[in-house]
Amino acid sequence: MKHILFFIMAASLFIGCSKEEPVTEPNQLKYEINSSVTINNIKYESFLFEGDYHIIAYNSLNQKKIYEIKEKAETYIEDLGYGETREYTPQGCYILGVVAKPEFTYILISLTSNLAHVPNKFILKTKGGVVYQTKYFNDVFIPQTHKFYPEKLIDWYKGYIAFYVSTRTSGNAFGVLDENFNEIYFNESSEFMVENIIKKRHILISEKKSIFVDSNKIFCADMSVNPNEIGNKEELWRTKYTEEDIKVNSIKYSLSSEYVLAEIDVTTKNGTNKKLNIKINSKTGAIE
Repeated sequence: MKHILFFIMAASLFIGCSKEEPVTEPNQLKYEINSSVTINNIKYESFLFEGDYHIIAYNSLNQKKIYEIKEKAETYIEDLGYGETREYTPQGCYILGVVAKPEFTYILISLTSNLAHVPNKFILKTKGGVVYQTKYFNDVFIPQTHKFYPEKLIDWYKGYIAFYVSTRTSGNAFGVLDENFNEIYFNESSEFMVENIIKKRHILISEKKSIFVDSNKIFCADMSVNPNEIGNKEELWRTKYTEEDIKVNSIKYSLSSEYVLAEIDVTTKNGTNKKLNIKINSKTGAIE
């Protein structure tokens, strides 16, 4: 009987324990991931927790943590003039782009929102989880127009990094920094060029010059030129590469010395699909 009673008590204790909630470690963080970006097999997750912003890098193949960046999330107070101000309290930590160069990794962060024309945005220059330099965009202006609050960070020519804003957040503008955050240029741009850069339908030939295909024409533009300023001309050359009325479906570019090779997949007015291959001098626009 004693053996039976012991068994019943042990079983009752086991059932009672199995209904208990899992124990939470006292130091376990409770937070909401605001954004996640994967570049070159490294996954970056970001969040805001107890007044700090966090960026954690993981190996995307085995999910092992590589490093964590933790910094205080500062409130930004914008001076509106005439004694008026506007306060931007951190609402999260949103990654707006990661560029991994050979030596440093650049991360654009917004503490306000994921997609909005607002301040409290900055870029981190990092290596192995250590922040070497920070550039804020609260007081960056496009010349003689308005403030520049980047929508996205992208890789650019050689050691340069680039930023753009589009009609998704405000107007169309573009800017480039060198590896030490020196401003190369920040200017208004055309919607066509910004959209084609977003879609990666361009090819760079320098930190300022890029080549685009526009229907049956191909052109080279100086991105550092503000097209809205009187007398400025952003196009360096424009060449018609076919007389047909076409719609461009996709483009593949490559560089060969001073030439650009383009394979353009098009559809003609009558619905015929074609591939057009052109070789064009990147300096003059002359087709070979």
